[in-house]
Amino acid sequence: LATVLAGLVLGALLGILGAAYNTTLITAIDRFAAVTAVPKLVKAAFVGGVVGLVAWFEPMLVGGGDPLIQAALGAPVSISVLLLVFVARWLLGPFSYAAQTPGGIFAPLLVVGSVFGALFAQVAALLVPGLPFSPTMGAVVGMAAFFTAVVRAPFTGALLVLGMTGVMTPLLPILAANVAATIVPYALGNAPIYDTLRHRLPQATASTGSAPVPSPASASQATA
Repeated sequence: LATVLAGLVLGALLGILGAAYNTTLITAIDRFAAVTAVPKLVKAAFVGGVVGLVAWFEPMLVGGGDPLIQAALGAPVSISVLLLVFVARWLLGPFSYAAQTPGGIFAPLLVVGSVFGALFAQVAALLVPGLPFSPTMGAVVGMAAFFTAVVRAPFTGALLVLGMTGVMTPLLPILAANVAATIVPYALGNAPIYDTLRHRLPQATASTGSAPVPSPASASQATA
């Protein structure tokens, strides 16, 4: 029961953070798009330069994030390090995506969620000694919950993380966290990120004057 309650609290917190992340991502896209005097290639080069500079000092703060996830799932990491990594990855994700270069938000979501989950578990252990909610469990639950908070796909998030980690023990905390991570963003009036991006696509196409790229299905129908 304690782990389920901890999952609910973690899910609610990540629900708030998920709504904030969506807003941050859209704001970053709008800010970059508003700078019309600078070519997209220059914007992308600027973002790449900043990310490269960060990678020069600390490679684990950039990239797909597999080493960070493994670190969060492994031996406990200090709270200060987890907090630093969380803030850095939170800012770098929308900053990189706003450059409109090939990439995505899928992997960054898992990294941010796992790091925050491990951070939550360590803080919870200080506040509630003996709580059976380890940083490893927090990282697993956090991955699923933050993915759910941003994308709003609770069952997909649970299956995805359980399949990635092969750990079935935190199933109930994951489900509890995903329920909270689904309800809270909706209560805050925040839409799923992919819904928001899809609704903005016609506007972006009209502003650039280019036709949308056809999907593989539509392309095959056109050549049939």
